Amino acid sequence: MFIDLDDEHVIHSKKVISILDINLKKSSIKIKKLLQYKKTQNQLIGEAKTSKSIIITDDYIYYSPHSPLTLKKRFNRDEIIKKIDNY
Repeated sequence: MFIDLDDEHVIHSKKVISILDINLKKSSIKIKKLLQYKKTQNQLIGEAKTSKSIIITDDYIYYSPHSPLTLKKRFNRDEIIKKIDNY
């Protein structure tokens, strides 16, 4: 299943490692360093200014204007649909 992060980015739900609140960027040195590193590697996608969440995958980190709760609901809904389809 896929998760719509914003108007331009849709990712496969299996690739999601973590969905974090954007405010963690302000309080976590490790998150700041990870974001800086991914930016130098051109693996940071989206606009930080308008974001409410950070989505970490194996290959990229995405900023999303949707809240972590909204994305979690989408993620869980997709996983439930996938399980129903397997029956």
